[in-house]
Amino acid sequence: MDGVFMSREELKIFRHAMNVIEGRLSIVEFSLMIDKSHRQAQRIIKKVRARLE
Repeated sequence: MDGVFMSREELKIFRHAMNVIEGRLSIVEFSLMIDKSHRQAQRIIKKVRARLE
């Protein structure tokens, strides 16, 4: 069985990260929603963008 497996928390973070990438959410709002620092939020966005390419 192929696919991507994520916990509910990871899926929530991924969905919010996609909203940032699509311009619907700011990084500051994202970092507050996922309870991470601004810098950690930036790193997450960078990793998600890299996976999409």
